[in-house]
Amino acid sequence: MKTIFSFGRSWFFTVLGLVLSLSCSFYSSASVIEEKDLLFSENMSSMDQGNIHVSASLMEKSELLGSYPEIQDMDQNGLFDDSGVKFLFSKLQFKVKKDLTSFSKDKIHNPGGFERLSENVTVKKSSMISDHQIDLVAHKKVSLVSFTSEASFYYFNENEYQDQVYVMNALESLLEGRKPDIATLISTVTFSKFFNKAVNYCFYEGLKEKEVLITCFSVISVKKGALRKYGWITDFRKSFKGELLYTARQIMRL
Repeated sequence: MKTIFSFGRSWFFTVLGLVLSLSCSFYSSASVIEEKDLLFSENMSSMDQGNIHVSASLMEKSELLGSYPEIQDMDQNGLFDDSGVKFLFSKLQFKVKKDLTSFSKDKIHNPGGFERLSENVTVKKSSMISDHQIDLVAHKKVSLVSFTSEASFYYFNENEYQDQVYVMNALESLLEGRKPDIATLISTVTFSKFFNKAVNYCFYEGLKEKEVLITCFSVISVKKGALRKYGWITDFRKSFKGELLYTARQIMRL
């Protein structure tokens, strides 16, 4: 089973607000900073204040990879071979005042951890394929629509991902070769009538005691038919950001 189900809540019919309540985080206040550059540079001083930095775009393949060729190295499942689609891309980055142990394998690499990082998702069946991979069948409710998807969820610590070529390629291109303490991967293939495939990488870097830098990159191929049919109802780009910001809030609550 190669398909992987993506995190998050509905981006189909509801335009989600961009201001994220962080009352459950360890920061007293925070803002969501929208970046114009998709692969924006880190702003440590801003993240020290609890701010979440995010970029998001909806582009044709030629436009996305022409401007940011390094994003090609995220393709773990033939994502960019799709036709009749446009691509949603986002980078999300923030700090949390937690120990790395908050993101240990036993805490997040399980069906319960998968559900916590999503909204309206229920895992119906799961199977441990290896120490690094869990396959799942998950049911998701999106507004009035429900669907079921097969999913795989990968987790690697620094020693474990060294021989995973696709992870190392993504690190070289997207994190300039840095070696985070933890890497997770999610990749989806044909999971609804709206989307074809998706890939999500999240990297966790312990900066000092009780401080972790989290950087996530996501690409989703959206069927152009869905854009034509529902684009007048939903701003897909803004809703996609809402998806990621929801996940950020859930991570802060772990």
